[in-house]
Amino acid sequence: MIDNQLKLKVEDKVLETICNAEKVFFAEHGWEINFKLPDISYELNSKIVAGHANSFINLVTFNPFFLENNVEKFLKTTVVHEVAHIITRKIYPFAKSYGREWKHVMTTLGATPNRCHDYKRPEPTSRKCKWI
Repeated sequence: MIDNQLKLKVEDKVLETICNAEKVFFAEHGWEINFKLPDISYELNSKIVAGHANSFINLVTFNPFFLENNVEKFLKTTVVHEVAHIITRKIYPFAKSYGREWKHVMTTLGATPNRCHDYKRPEPTSRKCKWI
């Protein structure tokens, strides 16, 4: 279970990313865009996936294992990565998930547009697990 202080850090980073996007896209294009803050969930239970964005319902979901074991890096990369998906869909409704528009949003936000993370995965249980 994620403690409240860590949840606040994630919420602050989501808000910071949204505010930054509103500023930079106004400065870059003169677009007056107000992004709605996405809902945040910490119920992603995967041994591989660190985060997921659903722009249709304005929700970002994070993996508590990867968050708790990589706090600073997770905030700088995964949180921005998932919020960038929400922002991209608002600006470019027909953009591909990892297309040039998403890469442009990531770069504009000062983040590296990496599709994958390099976090250490949890150790498998005693059962034989398949990662994929």
